Amino acid sequence: MGNLFKMKRIDPFLYLGAVLFWGLFVQATGAAETKENAIGPGDRIELTIIVGGEPRHESVTTVSSTGTIKVPFLGEIKAAGLARNELEEAIRAPLAKDYYVDPKVNITVEPLGGEGYYIWGAVQEPGLIKMPPNTRLLKLVVSAGGVTADAGTTAYIIRNVQDASAKVTSEQDLPPESHRIEVPLKQLLERGDAGQNPIVQHGDIVYIPFKETLNDKSYKIYIEGEIANPGAYDFQEGITALKACIAAGGFGEYAAPNRAKIFRGSGRRVRTIKINLIRVQKGKARDVLLKPDDRIHIPESWF
Repeated sequence: MGNLFKMKRIDPFLYLGAVLFWGLFVQATGAAETKENAIGPGDRIELTIIVGGEPRHESVTTVSSTGTIKVPFLGEIKAAGLARNELEEAIRAPLAKDYYVDPKVNITVEPLGGEGYYIWGAVQEPGLIKMPPNTRLLKLVVSAGGVTADAGTTAYIIRNVQDASAKVTSEQDLPPESHRIEVPLKQLLERGDAGQNPIVQHGDIVYIPFKETLNDKSYKIYIEGEIANPGAYDFQEGITALKACIAAGGFGEYAAPNRAKIFRGSGRRVRTIKINLIRVQKGKARDVLLKPDDRIHIPESWF
């Protein structure tokens, strides 16, 4: 009976293997937990760089839709996918190598969890709106209380911005390097046009201008070619291509309005819109609503 209570001798190799396995398990679990808290687009980052016990730089930024933040001296740094301590080291190491002696980097992360979208301008409740991922524009506008009575006719989705939390009070506040998606509000709000209801991505800014912004006399439209009075004209909200041509005195004697073109944008982003103004006059084609700085060209007839 005494043998029943004897403890078996533990093989030291089995014991060592168990310890190693447990260590690897804990390490893997820790890594998994770290990646669960990984930084993502739209997260708010508070960055402090301390040198010699004194703060040398303090800033608040938002992880862009491409997953980066801007850091002094270093420029664009990839942040998405990193844990907080990994990002701190990714900033500290190059600063210590080339710029500072023994710098300390402290980062605080305020995760939006893919549920925060900023909307500014002519809406009832501008600011941060908490919504689930893959939210469409119309739902975001409704969640912001809808548009105000003095809202313009276009919504802008601003993509590839560095700080998605930056407040936008006018079109001049929009980052010039960003990519803009224009959405006609009338088609979206009144007709429920699904084709004008894009998904808003994390890190985007939505901006809806006020009417007075669009009616600014500094905005022009330009009419050239075979038109009675070519030149620059003040932009007016709601003006169309045909109305603009009529306001410019109508077509010239040798005009070919069936081959009219509207040029929109500048630089490499010029878009050409072909329009048959003869068919528009006859009610057989839809007129084109003009935007500030549009250029209308009426070509000469071939005959």
